[in-house]
Amino acid sequence: MGILASNLREDMAEYLYRVGEGLTSGFLQQSGQRWDHAAQSWEQHRAGNRWTEEFIYRQSLREQLGDVSGLRILDFGGGSGEFSEFLHENGAIVTYVDHSAQMREIARHKTNGVLEAYCLTEDLEGSARPQLFDAVVANMVLHDVEDLGGTLGWLSSRLEMGGRLFVTILHPCFKPPVHGWSSLSESSARYMIDRYGNIGLNLTAVFGGGPSSIPTLNIHRRLSDYMAALLAIGLVLDSVFEPDGRWHPEYFASPLAVADDWFRRAPVLGFLAHKPQC
Repeated sequence: MGILASNLREDMAEYLYRVGEGLTSGFLQQSGQRWDHAAQSWEQHRAGNRWTEEFIYRQSLREQLGDVSGLRILDFGGGSGEFSEFLHENGAIVTYVDHSAQMREIARHKTNGVLEAYCLTEDLEGSARPQLFDAVVANMVLHDVEDLGGTLGWLSSRLEMGGRLFVTILHPCFKPPVHGWSSLSESSARYMIDRYGNIGLNLTAVFGGGPSSIPTLNIHRRLSDYMAALLAIGLVLDSVFEPDGRWHPEYFASPLAVADDWFRRAPVLGFLAHKPQC
């Protein structure tokens, strides 16, 4: 309370939220519970944004992985199953993993049970010879994990030598804890970013930034954190990419609302890496 109290509350936002909500441990379990609660709303949200699926996520996959026919692919954090379905339709042998039971049921129904497996990460453990994949896809999920280094290390351990890791995430330059539009006039706006360096729970998502205002948990990190974690586990970075208008020129050429932030900025960042042969 008192002078600069609001500034301090923003700087301490993650700590205060974790203590208040009992989130000092059990992040993965609570994240799964929140996605269970949000699952149906998320499915409706994605169904109403097919251009995003087609012209950002799928087109990125086409350009980065090329022909996936015959490849064994792990869809890590597969959510409601759009990527698994797309990969299967293009000839890949897909294993789907997600920590939300409700998401797994949606994916199973959507893909008619045709995938190689629907499972938890624990289901891939425990064998003398671990199941390995030609590629791992982690589409819009690494910002939902608390232990980035440990998760990337686990994903790397699931790759064959030479296998590739495809990742997309919320662009950290445009999804920090404090962000939003500031209107300059009826025809122009400026996107304002604050607290980019604050690493931790993204309170925008926690307090209603998820689909239909159903709260989910994700972690804000800097771009350098993702790159450093990737290189620390020994993967070789092949490309970093962001979506742009060439994939959907008619839509990008249309008049935009002042606050249409999906097109005035790049909210998705992606990278492709591979596991070296030796």
